[in-house]
Amino acid sequence: MRKAIECCVPPVLVAKVGFAKILQRVPTTYLRALFASRLAGTYVYTHGLDANEVDFFGFLQEFKERD
Repeated sequence: MRKAIECCVPPVLVAKVGFAKILQRVPTTYLRALFASRLAGTYVYTHGLDANEVDFFGFLQEFKERD
C-alpha cells in the first residue's frame, strides 16, 4: 500500500510532514481509495480489459518488487 500511496502524494508534502504523519492524519477510507484507484488504473493501462486472474497475479508480484 505504501508504494502506491507514495507515488500519489506530492514529494514536497512528504518532505515537509513525513510519510508516517500523512498516514496518521489522512482518513483510512481515503487512503484505501487512493491505493485501489492507483492499482486498478496501472493494471488496466498495462494489461488491458481482457486480462485474466493469472495476469493480475503476475502484475501484483511485479508491483510488490518495484522500488
